[in-house]
Amino acid sequence: MSEKPTRVQLKRQRRRRFLRFLLFLALLISSLVFMLKSEIFNIDNYSVLGNKNLSKEIIINTSEINQGENIFKIKKSIAEENILALAYVKNVQIKRKLPRTIVFNIEERVGVLQTRSGSTMFLVDIEGYVLEELEEADSGLPNIIGFDLSSISIGDNIFSGNDHSDIINFIIESKESKLLGNSSKIDMTLLEDINIELNNGISVAFGTLDNVKYKLRLLNEILKDIELKQIQCKMIIMNKGDNPILVIDDKSEG
Repeated sequence: MSEKPTRVQLKRQRRRRFLRFLLFLALLISSLVFMLKSEIFNIDNYSVLGNKNLSKEIIINTSEINQGENIFKIKKSIAEENILALAYVKNVQIKRKLPRTIVFNIEERVGVLQTRSGSTMFLVDIEGYVLEELEEADSGLPNIIGFDLSSISIGDNIFSGNDHSDIINFIIESKESKLLGNSSKIDMTLLEDINIELNNGISVAFGTLDNVKYKLRLLNEILKDIELKQIQCKMIIMNKGDNPILVIDDKSEG
């Protein structure tokens, strides 16, 4: 049976543990001081990834992370908030790449709609955020109307004050079904009576935002049938019961 350590031995063990702790603490403090004071960790390079519309310079300047600043002293959360204030930025993540590089991972918003306020056209993303002012209307994007744009500014959301989720879901499903790219105008003045004008001249009385996915799939099938059979259709009515009604252009048959 082993003997119990004496008081002297226990005291020596405690002293050794305490000295090891002091040594570890000293090394830790020395390392922290070195990291915060050494010029080795002063920022001298930036890497910006994922940006297409915003320049590298705009992102760096907006972050307020300055060249020559110690890489461990920067406040990433504040810099990310600054960048998120840019209308085009949906998400941002900032990383330190030792010893001297800051990496910005940017997810930009994409313009899929346009809207007019007075004589000014604005580019709008799929969630309704205003991205920028357009010099002129973009013939490749549908014009969405029916929202209060009296005091609209870059970065605002034109869907505010409405049921965002239903509207956004409609825009997303329309984009996925290719309807968005084939539309010239979407009138959402009354959300219970949405009207769409297609690039081929056909008007669609779409109705409510109920069963959007099914209604869009049905509309696509109707449009394919119209094209295949070369039907001279001027309007598709989908808000008068379960069965869509096709209004034929009688003049084309004369």
